[in-house]
Amino acid sequence: METNKIPIVFSANDRYAELLGVALCSLFENKAATTEPEIFVLDGGICEKNKKRLAELENRYSFKINYLTIPEKIKNLCPNPVSMYTHLFSPELINCPRLLKLDADILILDDLTPLFKTDLKGKTFGAAENVIEDYKRLAVKDEFPSAFNNGVLLINTTLWKKNSIGRRTIDFVVANQNRLKFWEQEALNQIGKNSWKKLNQKYNRQIDQYSRHLPKETTIVHYISEKPNNLKYCGHLRKEYWKYRQLTPWSESPLMDINLWSFLKKMGRITILRPIVMLRLARTGILDVRIDIGIVKVINRLLNK
Repeated sequence: METNKIPIVFSANDRYAELLGVALCSLFENKAATTEPEIFVLDGGICEKNKKRLAELENRYSFKINYLTIPEKIKNLCPNPVSMYTHLFSPELINCPRLLKLDADILILDDLTPLFKTDLKGKTFGAAENVIEDYKRLAVKDEFPSAFNNGVLLINTTLWKKNSIGRRTIDFVVANQNRLKFWEQEALNQIGKNSWKKLNQKYNRQIDQYSRHLPKETTIVHYISEKPNNLKYCGHLRKEYWKYRQLTPWSESPLMDINLWSFLKKMGRITILRPIVMLRLARTGILDVRIDIGIVKVINRLLNK
């Protein structure tokens, strides 16, 4: 059986390790039998505990994560936070003619081969348009409007390197850092404004707190605002994330942001918080799934500490 190899690069620090794990789980749960993803991760400081969790997924789905250490010369080029910009140099670190760059805060609901085989018509990379209304309204006012979202990029690595897209994007950020709102996204939009091909929106279905439904034709879901592994996320599409989270070693990890939880504990609001937390879970749809009893146990265990 002929296989379709797809080099895929993610960038993640420890804060995004769970999101990366859930994204990988959804990728391997939904790929075609003939698709063979080759996974690269630009390691922004994932701790050993989370790497062991990711290793469980490697063993389950029989794949290998190639962790890439960022060379010092690239780190020295990038402004802070460095992890935001390192993906711009992934075509220089991975030897392949075509590369799929994915953000970690996604779900993959279908096979990626059709996306990977998209004809770029001679362009340097493919991307989907920005569609969230808040971003579109900001773009009208922005000095550097963002036409595309860079959460999913299909890259012709030869052209990317030939045109020095990474270095030029960094130079643009440094020269305009006091004027940018969306940092490397705005900068990449300016550097690549004549070099990108519009991808079908199903390959980067951007959702925020106000998104209620997913179109039937959706390959990649992209959580572009608050992330669904945080109780502060009040969107209606947490269930989509929760379905795959339950298949990972993070299935019983607390959802609440640690800093917020510590603050609330110090304020002595535990008794008041309990019904609020449960109401919020119900509102976002978590309690609609079959594992609601397990969720209650996890939340109660947290609340009773």
